Amino acid sequence: GGWSRGMWKLIEEPHNGPNKIYYLIAGTHEIGRSLIRPAESTCNGWISLPGDRSISRNHAVIRVRELLQDDLESEQQIFIRDISKFGVSLDSSLQSPPGERKIKRDQDVELKHGCCITFGVNNSRMRLEREHVVVCFSRLCHLEVEAYKTCRMLGFHVAKSWLSHTRMLIVNEINITSKVLWALVDQKDILSPAYLQSILNRENLSDPFPDPLQKSDSDEFLFIPRISEMIPTEYHKFLAPGKSHNPEFNPNRKTTFNDLTFLYIESNQSSILNGKEIKSLISRTGGIVQLCNSQDVERGSTMLLSRDTIYIAQEDDVENLPAISRFLKANKVNFVVELIHIFYAIISADVRSALNVIF
Repeated sequence: GGWSRGMWKLIEEPHNGPNKIYYLIAGTHEIGRSLIRPAESTCNGWISLPGDRSISRNHAVIRVRELLQDDLESEQQIFIRDISKFGVSLDSSLQSPPGERKIKRDQDVELKHGCCITFGVNNSRMRLEREHVVVCFSRLCHLEVEAYKTCRMLGFHVAKSWLSHTRMLIVNEINITSKVLWALVDQKDILSPAYLQSILNRENLSDPFPDPLQKSDSDEFLFIPRISEMIPTEYHKFLAPGKSHNPEFNPNRKTTFNDLTFLYIESNQSSILNGKEIKSLISRTGGIVQLCNSQDVERGSTMLLSRDTIYIAQEDDVENLPAISRFLKANKVNFVVELIHIFYAIISADVRSALNVIF
């Protein structure tokens, strides 16, 4: 809640009709009376305030700095400079004492979230707010550097691990990774890096974010990543675009493992997911996971496991098979599934066919 990260937006105080919102990117943006950007302007964006005679042709300049670091503490600073005849005033509850004050001409003044800006003297007002946009990357490889730079220009926070309020997942291709599974469960868009670039390249600052399912003139999706060959083709239909999102949102994924108990034996071998991630994902989808380690197996420790516990097997389990077999038998664990089928069950939201077991 107290993050200093976010995309800056100017919200026009309504006169007639809904508020107009301008999403600002790093760079220089000019504000003036002209309906269209003057030919001599070299700014990144133009904000028009027509119909107010107290607004100069070139009234003010807003400058948004590009973020230099990708951490929660770094702040994308924003400044305003008055270059007008009738001035610019700020009104912020953050200042002391509160109230409107006119800023000095030709000087950069830093703006803060929540302040109101009055241009001229006839109630042309805008409110400055910060919209928190959190994105995640997964396996972008050589495209990651450019994607990070684009997010710094936009003021987006790039989270290293999945957060519940992540807005979208950016990938080259849809593969079996923990972030892809989280995006599916949390019903968030999975898009290509081109989508970030399209937000940056909007023609007008007041244009909304592009449609994730936008198509080219040749009727091909512009921002939909390909599906990895590692995912069997019978599961591709569950990863196809919907009417407004990619992949199509399926609320049933959140209850995939309702009332099921799993056993996962953590080992030193690295798998696609570690025990903690498996426990979090299965818990989020309605199931319960009992974690134990290889020493528990060797000792034959008894755990509070029910007869319908499902054991999640790993690739390296072949080496430990005798000990595991004894352990499962002692604990009355009847069902064994491979880790990969846990992923397929979440993708399809169909636990019976994906796990190929009878409950």
